[in-house]
Amino acid sequence: MPEPARATTTEAQRPGKPRRVSTPVTGQARDDLRQQAVQLYQPAPGAGRRLSIRAIAAQFDRSYGFVWNLLEEAGVTRRPANGRTARLTGPHP
Repeated sequence: MPEPARATTTEAQRPGKPRRVSTPVTGQARDDLRQQAVQLYQPAPGAGRRLSIRAIAAQFDRSYGFVWNLLEEAGVTRRPANGRTARLTGPHP
C-alpha cells in the first residue's frame, strides 16, 4: 500500500512575513559592517545618538543575532537591556 502524500507548507500558508534567508557576510564586507555596527552602538562622545542592537539590525536588514555577533567579535561591552546605566554610589531606593 503506498504512503499517503504529505502536505507541504508553502509561503502563502505561513502566518506573518515569509522566511528570508540572508547570504553569509564574510571578509572585508563583514569587517566593514562590524566597524559600522560599533560606531552606531558606541559612537564617539558628542558624535550622535547611540542605537540599540534592534535598530542597527533594522538598518542593516539583518537579524538581531547577526548584529549581536558582530559586536561580540569587536569586543564591545553590551549595554543593559533596559537602557539604564548602573548606579555607582549609594543604595538603591
